[in-house]
Amino acid sequence: MKKFLIKISLSILTLSLVLWFTDTEALLQAFRESPPTAILVTAAGYALTLMVTSYKWFLLLRHAGVGHSLRNTLGATFAGAYVNCFGLGTLGGDLVRSVLAADDKRDRDKSLALVVFDRALGLAVLATIGIAFGMGQLLSSHLTGLIIVALLIVTGCVLLGYGAPRMASRFGSSQRPAIRRLGRILSVVPQDPKVLLAASLVALLYHFLQISLFWLVTIQIGAPVSLVTLLGIIPFVNIAGTLPLSWMGVGVREAVLASLTVPVLFSKEIAVLAGMIWSASVVFASAASGVVFVWYRNRMNVPVDEGVQSAHSGLRPGR
Repeated sequence: MKKFLIKISLSILTLSLVLWFTDTEALLQAFRESPPTAILVTAAGYALTLMVTSYKWFLLLRHAGVGHSLRNTLGATFAGAYVNCFGLGTLGGDLVRSVLAADDKRDRDKSLALVVFDRALGLAVLATIGIAFGMGQLLSSHLTGLIIVALLIVTGCVLLGYGAPRMASRFGSSQRPAIRRLGRILSVVPQDPKVLLAASLVALLYHFLQISLFWLVTIQIGAPVSLVTLLGIIPFVNIAGTLPLSWMGVGVREAVLASLTVPVLFSKEIAVLAGMIWSASVVFASAASGVVFVWYRNRMNVPVDEGVQSAHSGLRPGR
């Protein structure tokens, strides 16, 4: 709870600083001129992208022999999104969905490892999109540094995937139980090119849909920008928004978006408004995921309370 309150406080502080340097009258005018359905439409689209990314995770789980159905994986993804927003943060939400997706308690280590790999793969694909489309449109001096960071992210994720089986083999023969457990976790990282290609393509679709959603936001608020241009900018905004420095990226997202797009693409007010609509849509969709969270309590074999407890305990061995 303490970390959650710190993130909320940092988001409020960051967003307040952004608004301090923004013409609030112009921002309110732009908000009044935007359609009242903008947040609902974007939230519905965001929920659709959650379905897409749950399929990517399902492919990884199925390859490792974890979980039993796409339906269960989809439900775990939505429950995790709710916990991400209103519970234990991103790490806690990932721990909860890893517990819920595993039929057997003995598979929870594997499920958690695949959550981490799922995140790393998605991050690598998102960074690759930013590099590919950002190189040709250096609209801001900040973009050059972000492209370099993205290159480091991709390199790190590739090295992790390449080195995982070798580390698994070495750790698996260790005399220390904790190291052997780490070896078992690393052993589930997929090496099958077909599985990696399929998961990467789904990740590509997921991020393309999310960036297209932001493109739709710009159209709704009367400030349309080329989708190709956004493909070189939004990946870096989304990467910044996922850092554990704020609540759901609120404040950070608006600040980074403004720094990359003002004044070349947007006015300061439009950039802040677009970021706030996106943030509100994510929160709204995550709140709606609470219905799935409650459904898990009543319908699934694995109680959500146990998942939350495991998240707090860090998935100790034997749980």
